[in-house]
Amino acid sequence: MELPEGWKLVRLGDIADILDKFRKPLNKDERENIKGNIPYCGANGIIDYINDYIFDGEYLLVAEDGGFFKKFERSSYIFKGKFWANNHVHVLQIKKEFSLNKYVHYFLYFEDLEKYCSGATRLKLNQKMLKNLLIPIPYKDNKPDLQKQKEIVNKIETLFNNINKAIELRQKAINETKDLFNSVLNKVFKDEGFELVRLGDVGKYINGRAFKPSEWEETGLPIIRIQNLNNPNAPYNYCSKPVEKKYYIQNGDLLISWSASIDAYIWSGGKALLNQHIFKVELKNEYIDKKYMYFAIKPILKSIMDKTHGSTMKHITKKKFEILLIPIPYKDNKPDLQKQKEIAEYLDNLHNKIKKLEELQEKQLNLFKELKESILNKAFKGELV
Repeated sequence: MELPEGWKLVRLGDIADILDKFRKPLNKDERENIKGNIPYCGANGIIDYINDYIFDGEYLLVAEDGGFFKKFERSSYIFKGKFWANNHVHVLQIKKEFSLNKYVHYFLYFEDLEKYCSGATRLKLNQKMLKNLLIPIPYKDNKPDLQKQKEIVNKIETLFNNINKAIELRQKAINETKDLFNSVLNKVFKDEGFELVRLGDVGKYINGRAFKPSEWEETGLPIIRIQNLNNPNAPYNYCSKPVEKKYYIQNGDLLISWSASIDAYIWSGGKALLNQHIFKVELKNEYIDKKYMYFAIKPILKSIMDKTHGSTMKHITKKKFEILLIPIPYKDNKPDLQKQKEIAEYLDNLHNKIKKLEELQEKQLNLFKELKESILNKAFKGELV
């Protein structure tokens, strides 16, 4: 890092007392026997509450392991008052003549700490590496310029507060956009001329295969799990061995997850294999249009998710699923497929417009994040104040 004139790089170990020797981990049973209202802290914040404390005052807590260490990730937090700390978080007290807790906290957020960590799967920032971290500090008359540090912190916090307010408003707009589409769904399927029909009467629901970890490979067809439906960036497992025909899926297949996450999806990722806890839907075409079914079942599934809110494991059995009622428009005592197609086309167009709006709003959220990064970059180059 190129330092501004009058700044120095100082070892964190030289400007902070590291109080790790006072930490004491308590397991769940031990904490259960001393319940109280004093925070029990770990790498990423408060884990539990007990009736005793080790520390009292203002401290900077930095993750040792189990934390987030990438640039612009929350690797540290400031705690004020009484608390207990376990052995997964370093406890620091910044020496007042050198710097401020908040100043160092913001620098740790700005810095990429992964390069100082050891461990492949669970990164660890040990005390030796923590002490050797170099902190850029403004100096004046050969002494740390505490006033300058305060000005930098105040400027960061003022700008961050304004950005956070904008983020809150943008997130509210995203949520309202999603609620708008849900309200349209609820209204569309309550019009006159609909009859309630059991799901078991309009289709066949094929549960995915229970692939064993021993069957996972690095090549072959992707195995579609619930996380792959909810997150396009989630990693896939693969399988190259042949399986029963019913477990293969293609673009356009209607899928319904029935455990942990209950929702409907139209698959568009190419030929793949279906994992357990997901139904592949084979509809009786004389009854119902596939795209109509996708939209009509969504509010029903959302209602189930809402009713199971807070449950440790949300799921619905096939038996209960098949007796759920779905609204279908009828004409002359027969399912009105033309009406279904018109409704599906209307909702599909609306959904695409809303999706584009959500994508635009998400881009704006990312711009706010980039703005925060730019502010910190200027702060530690001496360009913010």
